[in-house]
Amino acid sequence: MWRTVGAFLVRNQDLITGLFVWPVITALMNIALRKKTPEEWEAWALAKPGLAFLIEAIRACGIDPFKLLQAFHRFAQRRAGAIPADAVRVANLPAPLKAALLNPETVKLLTEAAQALAARSSESDPSSPPADSAATASPPTGR
Repeated sequence: MWRTVGAFLVRNQDLITGLFVWPVITALMNIALRKKTPEEWEAWALAKPGLAFLIEAIRACGIDPFKLLQAFHRFAQRRAGAIPADAVRVANLPAPLKAALLNPETVKLLTEAAQALAARSSESDPSSPPADSAATASPPTGR
């Protein structure tokens, strides 16, 4: 009897791996690599888009191949410095803020305003080095 079971396992190892082993490995990875909230995941994924893509791709290959396409799309968005739209939808944010973050024109306006404020604060910050020290220095007198 054990010989028959062993022979069956050897002949059908691909089937057994596909049905039992790979889903178990994927489930363990999902548990080990999960973040507590979507906000935590997106903050980490924006900092490390390549590693986030790898983890999402491995998760997607285990159970749902459609998620692999989503992982490629999110990877491209993060590489471009954008927060994926589905991350905004699942985030624990007020509805008006979600609507504003999903509108590309509003995001562009907010980005430009933040850059202008950052430039203005660096100009007024005395601890920041001057842009051109030669232009601000007084010319030498001939006396």
